[in-house]
Amino acid sequence: MTSSGEHPNPAARRRWVFLSNVPVPEAHLLGLAVGAVLQRTRPWPLPGPGSAHRLVGLPLSAAGAWRIARAVRAARTTALADPDLLVVTGPYATARNPMYVGWALLHLGAAVAGGWGWVLASYLPVAAWMHGEVLREERALDDAFGAEYRCYRAAVPRYLPRLTRSCS
Repeated sequence: MTSSGEHPNPAARRRWVFLSNVPVPEAHLLGLAVGAVLQRTRPWPLPGPGSAHRLVGLPLSAAGAWRIARAVRAARTTALADPDLLVVTGPYATARNPMYVGWALLHLGAAVAGGWGWVLASYLPVAAWMHGEVLREERALDDAFGAEYRCYRAAVPRYLPRLTRSCS
C-alpha cells in the first residue's frame, strides 16, 4: 500500500475488492451458533436416519456455496458495501440477492445434514432478519441509482429466478 492507503497497482486493488465482497452473514452465524448451543444443551434431533439427513443437507450446502462463489465472482470489481455500479450479470441477472440465497442454503443444509432441530428452527428468525436487511439495502440502492435500479428491480426478482424478464 502507498502512504495514501491505496494499492500500488490495480491488480492488488482488484484482489482486495474481491475478498471484501464475501460478506460476513452475522444473522446466519448467530442463528447457527445459538442453534448449536441449544442443540448441545437440549438435544432436538430431526426425525429420520442420519444418512437421509446428509443426502438432503449436503447438496443444499453445496448449492449454497456454489451460489455464493458465483455471486462473489460476478461482483469481483465492485465493492458491494458501497457500490459505484449495479452488478446485473452472472447470478445477479436472475435474482437480486444471490449471496443471501446462498447463505440461506448453507444454513438449511448444515441444519439438515447434521440432523439438528434447533439449528433448523433458528432459520426462520434469521430469514426474517435478513429480509429486513435486504429491504434496507434496496432503499439505499434506489437512492443511489434511481431509475436504473428501479428498472432492474422490476425485471429481476428479489430471491428466486423466474423464467421471463423484461425492462421497459
